[in-house]
Amino acid sequence: MSTILPLAYLPSVEYFTHLLRGGCVVDLGEHFVKRSERNRARILASDGVMELTVHVRNANRPRQPVRDVRLDYSKRWQHQHWGALVASYRSSPYFDFYAGRFEPFYRREWEFLADYNLGLLEVLCSLAGVPMPELSRTYVEAAPGDL
Repeated sequence: MSTILPLAYLPSVEYFTHLLRGGCVVDLGEHFVKRSERNRARILASDGVMELTVHVRNANRPRQPVRDVRLDYSKRWQHQHWGALVASYRSSPYFDFYAGRFEPFYRREWEFLADYNLGLLEVLCSLAGVPMPELSRTYVEAAPGDL
């Protein structure tokens, strides 16, 4: 039995509970789903929950594998996300210690959403001591008993 996970931008605590259990596969061959965790994250800001959206190009293409989705830099989403993270968490303990690991993701331009999210996931897993999941470049068909 394995757990099939989507590729997520700044994944939730629930996502990491699955990773901790092990046996997870991140499906890079699944179809990109708009308005999902693939390019959206929620953070707790001073005035409540804030949604961060990574802008992508050609998101309307039907059945586009998530591994082929390209990032769109026509709007300054990286600047907005980093500003929101700093404003929301700079007074948190250890923010200065961890900020240097995350800031490059908001300064450098990446071509593909999958590469961007996987880079962030590697940093998060490394810092949390959680093993990286297995990756599948082709669509993963769920078997009986899979989550």
